[in-house]
Amino acid sequence: MDGYAVLAFPFGTHATPLLNIIRRLSEAAPSLVFSFLSTEQSNAVTFPNGDKVGKIQPFNVWDGLPEGFRFEGDPHEPVEYFLTAAPANFMKAIDAVVAETGKPIDCLLVDAFLWFSADIAAHLNVPWMALWTAGPRALYVHLHTTFIRHHVGINGNNLLYSFNLISS
Repeated sequence: MDGYAVLAFPFGTHATPLLNIIRRLSEAAPSLVFSFLSTEQSNAVTFPNGDKVGKIQPFNVWDGLPEGFRFEGDPHEPVEYFLTAAPANFMKAIDAVVAETGKPIDCLLVDAFLWFSADIAAHLNVPWMALWTAGPRALYVHLHTTFIRHHVGINGNNLLYSFNLISS
């Protein structure tokens, strides 16, 4: 059986659509085994009973928050902590998956927000596939951020103009 590690971005609505894609892959290719790596909090929502779904087993990745961290309202702060710690934390989790399952990871399937995962795949010498779970408009805006910032300006004076260009 081939082992696939799925690296999920644990914020917003990223993990659930990624799990839905992986569920379909799992149904279409029953010989594959998937290890779904995300934070404990995200996995608790994505896998409400804490159990695996078919051949998809959740594994927790440390969220990177310092001990005693208290959320004080800045929604970007936990994301920044996570992204800073994530490359090393995902590697530790992958090592734990291999130790627990006794099987190597043959491929990484990742949320496209986890740009560093390409380096992890290169380090593991396995194929890497980034999946975009949001709609196409969000991808378009993400890919053209520089263009949008150029036309919006620092204070957003040309915001309506820029969005008209994007919609065209």
